[in-house]
Amino acid sequence: MSDHVRQLTRERDRLRLLLDVNNAVVSHLDLRDLLRAVSACLGKLVPHELSTLALYDPKTNQFRVGALNFPEHSDFLQQSQLVPIEGTPAGLAFTTRKPTLRTRLDLEDAEREHILRALRDTKWVIGGSHGAAAKLGLRRSTLQSKMRRLGIVRPI
Repeated sequence: MSDHVRQLTRERDRLRLLLDVNNAVVSHLDLRDLLRAVSACLGKLVPHELSTLALYDPKTNQFRVGALNFPEHSDFLQQSQLVPIEGTPAGLAFTTRKPTLRTRLDLEDAEREHILRALRDTKWVIGGSHGAAAKLGLRRSTLQSKMRRLGIVRPI
């Protein structure tokens, strides 16, 4: 196949993807169904294990992030969770205006940093209505399990 034909094929696939995503957006699905539909569209052209949607909230200068598709760790991101711009993959994409691709190790690092940020913000209080678990939208036991898995311990 010639380079010209490959280029035309790639452009056709990109335009089809854009049309599929647009159709999902205008279909008036609820947010969860919309995110799944967009992820399914992306999966046709870009194989991936995780996709997220980050919407900038100018009032808080943070992102409202929803997990599109993350079957192995569905509790990593809760729907409409606020995430800071600085030091996050979404922030990198936003500030550079380029897509970000991450490996499994990058995701573990991002999850670790996300948990550490919540722990620091709550002065390492894990449970209770104002603790890190509540801030992350997790049960206390789930957060403790994640902390063990990621090697997170309270500094002395």
